[in-house]
Parts: sequence; C-alpha cells; structure tokens
Amino acid sequence: GDGAHLSALNPRSPEENEWHLIVLRHPSHGGAVAAVRQVAGQIARTIVCGVRLEQVVQRGERIGRILLGSSTELYVPLASAPRVRVSRGQQVRGGATVLLSLTRSREVE
Repeated sequence: GDGAHLSALNPRSPEENEWHLIVLRHPSHGGAVAAVRQVAGQIARTIVCGVRLEQVVQRGERIGRILLGSSTELYVPLASAPRVRVSRGQQVRGGATVLLSLTRSREVE
C-alpha cells in the first residue's frame, strides 16, 4: 500500500503510514457517532479493512484485522460523554472487549 512504514510507536506513524478510516454512522439519523482508523506498522505493513462503503455493521462485529506492529485508533465525540471501560496496557479482543460506553448519543458536529 501507499505510505511509509514507521514503527507504530513513532508519533508520526499515524500521519505517514498507510491507513484506513471507517466512519460509523447512527442507524436512524445517519450522523457520525465514531470513527476507527487502522494504521499499518513497520513489521507486517498490512491492515485489512473488512467493511465496504455504506455497509451496515452491528455492535461487536469485526470490521477488519490489525496485523503485527499495526494499530487501531478510536475517535468518539466528547459530546457523547464517553466513559472508558479499559485500562492502559490491558489486552483487548476484537468483537469481545467493551472499550467505552457512551452516555449520550449525539452526532459529530
């Protein structure tokens, strides 16, 4: 893919490495409620985006794979008052670990 292949620990890697952005929209009003960015790392240099444009995904559904040395970033609007449910360094599993709870459902402005 396009982009550099910096280590995921390098603060420039999210801007310079290959990445995919997935915007999650509310099923009723269509407003953006979160975004997930997959960033390729230095070793595997590969990210797998498992969704298509306009695809409907369900809570807990896998939306891609992050291979060795790559990373995932989750963005949610502060207006939704997110409450983090994991701790730094905790091992998480895709489709199983609850990362955060939203106390208000508001779209991104």
